[in-house]
Amino acid sequence: MQQMEQSQSPKRKITIGTDTTDADTLQCSIEDSGPGVAQMHMNRLFESFFTTKDNGIGMGVPICRSITDAHDGCIAC
Repeated sequence: MQQMEQSQSPKRKITIGTDTTDADTLQCSIEDSGPGVAQMHMNRLFESFFTTKDNGIGMGVPICRSITDAHDGCIAC
């Protein structure tokens, strides 16, 4: 939401989807209408303190990954 606001996207939309691939797996997908991430930043998204936002601290995605990992899940772009 913050990134969509910063980029001044005229239409802001987030779509969250879920799917079960088998009895033990839940897959979630999140898509938004924001500006996206430049290809040159993709390999740094999970680094602590890396941010593409003007006032970001770069902890949100690394924290999400550590929580997911702690529950034997995975998070990917």
